[in-house]
Amino acid sequence: MALIAAIGMLVIFAMLGTAYIGYMSIEFDEAGIYLHEVRARNLAEGGVYAAIGDARAAIARGEVPQKQFDVVLTEYRPEATGPGGYPQKVRVSLADESARVNLNFAPVPVLRALGLPENAAKALEDYRAAGGKPLANVDALRGLGLVDGQAFRGLNRDLFTVYTASDPRQPHSYLN
Repeated sequence: MALIAAIGMLVIFAMLGTAYIGYMSIEFDEAGIYLHEVRARNLAEGGVYAAIGDARAAIARGEVPQKQFDVVLTEYRPEATGPGGYPQKVRVSLADESARVNLNFAPVPVLRALGLPENAAKALEDYRAAGGKPLANVDALRGLGLVDGQAFRGLNRDLFTVYTASDPRQPHSYLN
């Protein structure tokens, strides 16, 4: 009887050990994924700061900043001989959002004055009133079916944006 109980306990401990190893393998993979996310976020932030510095330097020289910056930043990873450097290319695009009208908050008369057809402006107003999610970009007008293809092609998209409100629940203005 004692032998059967000992074998049963051995089987239970073997199953618990196997489950523990499986769990630790999953945690190890998740830690690796998190590490890659942190590295990517740091590279992105570094690229943005480098682009801001390049744009400020261009403005100080009296030049127009480039619309796109390619920045090479070094990512360091631990190795047996010390930290190893790996150059990473980061591409940052600049866009001037000044004086654009936010599609998520602008009133219908303003949208109409900027060339949005009456039915599209009304459809957008109804969409917002129904609690629809804020538009992610200007092309979402077409993607959500608020504007037909011909009207969308005739629309001057440089007049509109979706990036002006820091707090979408309390926008200060529909004009950036």
